[in-house]
Amino acid sequence: MHIFKIIPIIVILCWQPAEIKAQIAISNITGTVIDEDKQPIAGANVLLLNQIDSIYITGTTTDMEGRFLIPKITHGRYLLKISFLGYKTLFLSTEVQEKNIELPLTMLKEDTYEIASITV
Repeated sequence: MHIFKIIPIIVILCWQPAEIKAQIAISNITGTVIDEDKQPIAGANVLLLNQIDSIYITGTTTDMEGRFLIPKITHGRYLLKISFLGYKTLFLSTEVQEKNIELPLTMLKEDTYEIASITV
């Protein structure tokens, strides 16, 4: 007889996590990385960091057209770190709210190094 009293409680406890998960809002961040000549940069690293402490959350690389997609981001404030060998690293602050974010074209500038001359 007690089993019939326990079954509704078990059903309620199992149902609640699914309901809570459905309430978490999720968005995507997309964008395109280009160089100073407005050419796409394929293979650039795009990292999503926690804005408060810069802890790595997730990341991706750009495709052949310089595009990237960071899916399933919960709402909050983040820091995007975009880098590629030979270019200056770029940090962008962004806030993910109710809808997906399409970033404007993101330009990386070449990182130049000056080497002292050598006399032989």
